[in-house]
Amino acid sequence: MELEFKSYNEIIEKAKSEVREKGHGIYYENHHIIPRNMGGDDTRDNLILLTAIEHVYAHYFLALDCEAKGDIQHYIANIQAAWLVISGKSKFTAKKRKSIEDWLKDENAQKLSLEIKQKFRESRINNGPNKGKKLNMKDRIWAQKDGTTQKPVRILERNLGQGSWVGYIKIVDCPICHQANSETSFACSEAHEKEYLEKIKNEFRAKRGEEVKARWQNEEYAKRIIDANTGIAHGSTGIWITNGIDTKMIQESELEKYTNQGWSRGRSNIQGYAQTEEYKQKLSERRKNSCYVKKDGVVKEIKLDELETYISDGWTRGTYGTSRKGIKQPAMAWVHKATEIKRIRKENLQEYLDNGWVKGRK
Repeated sequence: MELEFKSYNEIIEKAKSEVREKGHGIYYENHHIIPRNMGGDDTRDNLILLTAIEHVYAHYFLALDCEAKGDIQHYIANIQAAWLVISGKSKFTAKKRKSIEDWLKDENAQKLSLEIKQKFRESRINNGPNKGKKLNMKDRIWAQKDGTTQKPVRILERNLGQGSWVGYIKIVDCPICHQANSETSFACSEAHEKEYLEKIKNEFRAKRGEEVKARWQNEEYAKRIIDANTGIAHGSTGIWITNGIDTKMIQESELEKYTNQGWSRGRSNIQGYAQTEEYKQKLSERRKNSCYVKKDGVVKEIKLDELETYISDGWTRGTYGTSRKGIKQPAMAWVHKATEIKRIRKENLQEYLDNGWVKGRK
C-alpha cells in the first residue's frame, strides 16, 4: 500500500491540513509531533491525530532519520513504537484492529511490517543490557491485571508485584481447561483464549452492574444524582414502546395505533436486547450511514446522503467545539410509579405528584 507522502514531515503537514475528530467513522489516535522519548511534551501544540497506518509510518520515518544521524537511542525507541502500533501491544480497539488487518492485506504493507518487526528484534538483541543475548522466555510468565478485562501479558517473573506490575496475578496454566499454556499464548488454544477473554468481559460487566445497582439503593446517592440532573434538557419529547423484541421511541399521539398492533409502553427489554446480534447489527448499520453536524451550538445526527445539503446550509460536520453554555434548557425532573420511570418538565411535576407519582427514579 503506497502512501502519497514519503517523509515524516509530509505526514504531519497532511494531518494539520485536515479537520480531524475522533468518533466519526475514521479511527484516529494521538501522536506526539516531537515524541516524548525525544523530549516532547503533552501540550496541545505537540499533539496531532493520525490514523493507525500513518502512526506506523510516522515512527518508522523518525527511526530511519535517527539511524542516519547515528542516534541509536532514539532509533530504537521509534522502531519499537512503530512495531507496538502494528502488533497490538499498545491500546488496541476493534476499529484499530480492523484498520491494521485491512492494511496488512497489501503486499507492500506486509513487507514493511516484516522489516519493522526484524528491526525491532535486532534492536532488542543488539542494544542495551541484553546486547548479544537472546531473550530467555523461560524467565517470563503470563500475568493479568486483577479485576480488569485487560488481556494477559508476558513479564519477567521477578517483576510480578513490583513497580508497574503491582495488582497483576500470575496465570500458571490455561484458565479454561487448566492444561499447560504455551510460550505464545496464556491458554492452550486460540478457542480457549477467546473464551477466557469473553468470560472476563462478562464478569466485569456483571460486577459493574451490581455496583451501580448498589449505589442507587443508597438514598443519599440517589438524591444527589436526581438533584444534579434536574434542570438538564431531555433529549426527546417522545415515549418508549416495546413489542418484546424491538424497542423504539414514538410520539404519544401514536401510542394507540401501536398498542393495537401488540406494542406496550416501556423499554424493559432494552438491556437484554442491546446484547443481541440483531441490535448490534442495526446499530452498526446506523453508524455507517449517519454522521453528526453542528451549527450555532446545536448538534444533530443526520443521514450521510443529507450531509451535502446541510453543509451548503452552513452546518459543519462533527461535534467538536460545541457547548451547552448560553443555551437555555428547560428544567426537568425524574418521577416514578410502580415499574415506570419518566423524565418530565419540572413545571408539570406537581400534576404528576397529585396523580400518585413519586419524585426520583428508584
